[in-house]
Amino acid sequence: KNNEKITVKIHAAICEYLNKVANGEDIPQKLSGYLSETLHQSYYQLSRRFTQTAGLTIEKYFICLRMEMAKELLIHDELSISEIAWQLGYSTQQIFSTQFKKETGKTPGEYRLKPVPQRIHWDKLLWQHFKQNA
Repeated sequence: KNNEKITVKIHAAICEYLNKVANGEDIPQKLSGYLSETLHQSYYQLSRRFTQTAGLTIEKYFICLRMEMAKELLIHDELSISEIAWQLGYSTQQIFSTQFKKETGKTPGEYRLKPVPQRIHWDKLLWQHFKQNA
């Protein structure tokens, strides 16, 4: 029961962190430091408890949410792929494109041309949506 409560808090903190990254806020630390500071626990403890409950690591979950946000930005078609990469905190478009293809099986350009219909907004997705893909 306690693990589920902390998992929900971790989810909320990850969404908050991703929003800050996407909004261009200056975040001085990596996700691990942000979670530890925000939730007042060691990252090791948080990671262990999240993985036990969610069935995937915090890092994998963060990547999944980041990819879902990327899909939304690609569908809206207002930003170039390099702008999307930058907005999501990737240092280069190549790193973003490589991870996007690894996670989705399509390049960002291919996805933009043939998006998946009826998606769930990225911040409404919970770890259960990704569990079978872990």
